[in-house]
Amino acid sequence: MSIKAGRRSAHAIISGGVILAMYIGVQSCEYREPKPVPSVPQKLRLPPPLLSSQLTPKETKLVAFFQKQKSPVPVEMAKAVAKRKPRNIPILAAMAVRESGADPKAIGAVGEQGAFQVQRKHWGVVPNDPEGQARQAERILEDLLKSSQRVRPEAKRMKVALAMYNGGKDYPQSSKRYAASVLALSKEIKDAMRD
Repeated sequence: MSIKAGRRSAHAIISGGVILAMYIGVQSCEYREPKPVPSVPQKLRLPPPLLSSQLTPKETKLVAFFQKQKSPVPVEMAKAVAKRKPRNIPILAAMAVRESGADPKAIGAVGEQGAFQVQRKHWGVVPNDPEGQARQAERILEDLLKSSQRVRPEAKRMKVALAMYNGGKDYPQSSKRYAASVLALSKEIKDAMRD
């Protein structure tokens, strides 16, 4: 085989590989509905006794919840979320699971970062630690609740704030479904934490 022929076949292989990579890239960019989050059992399975003795009762139940949701760092997420305002704990836990599976190192398709999938261009630098991420998500949620203050009743205000968190000011229908699923999951968390 001549050098010219060798170059042509190598070029064809590279071109074919680029075309294949472009095809695979296009296929992976298709929109897919998020996987449904499994419901939380009424009685959460508690973590091992040694670990439980180092956690508050609230943290222990959150650890069990995050373990059930297969969070890569259930203890760290539970401790981070448990330090937030009591009324926000179930919502933040549900948001973390719904957004990223409660993975503080998750990176989204358009640059969202962390367990709460925050976009840096809208809300600033995303902290690396779960506690900083939970604090930032709570601040964003509080800001969105304030901006939707005219919405009545208050229960609907939280739904609007969650939809705006997910889809921006002019949120699409999918953001309304996101808000409804987060609220449903947070209710289950709240009920399970009472036991």
